[in-house]
Amino acid sequence: MSMRNLLALCFVLGCSDSAKPPQPSQPAAVSGNTSAIIYKALGNEPFWHVDVRTNDLQLFEMADLRVTAPKYTVEERAQGREYKSAELTLSIDFKECSDGMSDRKYPHTAHVRYEKGSFHGCGWPAGYDLGPPP
Repeated sequence: MSMRNLLALCFVLGCSDSAKPPQPSQPAAVSGNTSAIIYKALGNEPFWHVDVRTNDLQLFEMADLRVTAPKYTVEERAQGREYKSAELTLSIDFKECSDGMSDRKYPHTAHVRYEKGSFHGCGWPAGYDLGPPP
């Protein structure tokens, strides 16, 4: 695994402060206030993550912001949820998931679709305690 891949994994999963790469700046919400993260999803091969914020959806690849969707809808389903915008869709299934690299368990399975492709991975609501890194 390359150093860039390790740093991206560290950024997404969290590492000690000395090993964590710098956080990218987050765009301000339309109101001028910082938009709070309410849900996160991630995956690897390639490394990606989505932040569902109160005011937008943000898709990152290798810690680089690729898509910002300022307006989205939320559809609740019996076994999941979907965050949908014109730019990207994050579908959540309420079934346990492992990221395949760290053996960490997540409460949800995630699927992302956008103009340039799709990703599969895991997700969790903000405030959910994932426990210590494996």
